[in-house]
Amino acid sequence: MARTMTMAPLESGLAGMGVVGGLLIGSLLIPTAVDNVASSNRAGEHIVALTAAHPEQIRIGYLLAVVALLCLGPATAHLRRLAPVRGKVLTEAGLRLVRIGSLFGAVGNAFAPLILPSTVEFDRPTMGAFVHHHETSAASYALLGLYALLPLGGILLAIGLSRARTISRWLAIPLGLSVGAIMPLRFGWQLGSLAVVIAVTLVLAWRACFTARATHPQRMNTGDAAPVTTAGD
Repeated sequence: MARTMTMAPLESGLAGMGVVGGLLIGSLLIPTAVDNVASSNRAGEHIVALTAAHPEQIRIGYLLAVVALLCLGPATAHLRRLAPVRGKVLTEAGLRLVRIGSLFGAVGNAFAPLILPSTVEFDRPTMGAFVHHHETSAASYALLGLYALLPLGGILLAIGLSRARTISRWLAIPLGLSVGAIMPLRFGWQLGSLAVVIAVTLVLAWRACFTARATHPQRMNTGDAAPVTTAGD
C-alpha cells in the first residue's frame, strides 16, 4: 500500500513533466505556420517551404508533441481522486475523453514528422499538392474529429472538479480548460504559454490531491474528505 501511494505521485509527476516539456520544447522548434491545415495546393507548398528550412527541427518538435499527448492521460488520471462523490461522473467522463482525444491527437501528429521532412527533396508543387490532399482527406478529418474529444473532455473535467469542491474553482476551471485547449491552439507562443498554465495548475492539483490522500486516505476513498482549497477561493 505504501509503495502504491509513493509511486502514484511519482508516475503522475513524470508524465506531467513529459506533457509540459514536450509542449514547451515543441513550440520552440516548430514554426507557427507549419501546423496550419493545408486548405489548398498553394498552402501546402508554403508548408513544404517552411519545412525545407528546418526539417530536423520540425521532426523533433512533432515527436515531442506526440510524447506530450501520450503523457496527458497518465498525468491527469490522479485527478479523479479529487472528485470521490460530488462531480464524480463528470470528472470521470472528462478524464476518459481527455485520454481518448489525446491518443488520437498523438496518432494525427505522428504523421507530421514522418511526412513533412520527407517532402523537402522533391518537387515543391507536387509535394504541396500531396500535403494538401493528405491533410484534407476523410481520414485526416476523422482524426481531427476524435481529437476534438480532448477539449470536450477538458470542459467536463473543469465542471466536475468545480462541483467536487475539493479544490478551488479558480484552480479547477483553468486546469480543465487548459488541458482541453491543447487541441485548438497553435505551436509557438500559444502552446508555449499554455504549457506554463498546465504546469502550474497540475502542480497545485497534485499538491491538493496527494496531500489530502496522505493525510486522510480513508476519507478520500469514501468521499468524506474535507474540501481542499487554494488561495483565491
